[in-house]
Amino acid sequence: MPNEECVLSPSSSRSRARRRDLTYEENNAFWGGATVEVLRHTGIRIEELQELTHHSFVAYTLPTTGEVVPMLQVAPSKTDTKRLLLISPELGDVLASIIHRVRRGSAALPLVSRYDNHEHTPSPLMPFLFQRSATA
Repeated sequence: MPNEECVLSPSSSRSRARRRDLTYEENNAFWGGATVEVLRHTGIRIEELQELTHHSFVAYTLPTTGEVVPMLQVAPSKTDTKRLLLISPELGDVLASIIHRVRRGSAALPLVSRYDNHEHTPSPLMPFLFQRSATA
């Protein structure tokens, strides 16, 4: 019998297959892609990315035309100066999908505390954009 092929029946292959948590995998894929896209479109540092909150959005009115443009205010890290970045349509789409995911159907982003590994202190409760549910 050494030349016989080993054929698994559908029932035996299902019982041997490893179960996958597709919700967990989709959640990881979303946050990985969102992180890469925000870093790519803004050029900010990872520390600055972690500190982005819903309060980071600023509406700026152009003095010449009166047009309102969305801006992203980045908290200081290395240079100790705040920066304002123009939100492109692509970046706006990514940020909107992040906000939609974090809100989970509620009207506002949940307030969470973030632990700062460099200063060894927790932050005050804030609506951070990059927050994940412990159950998701």
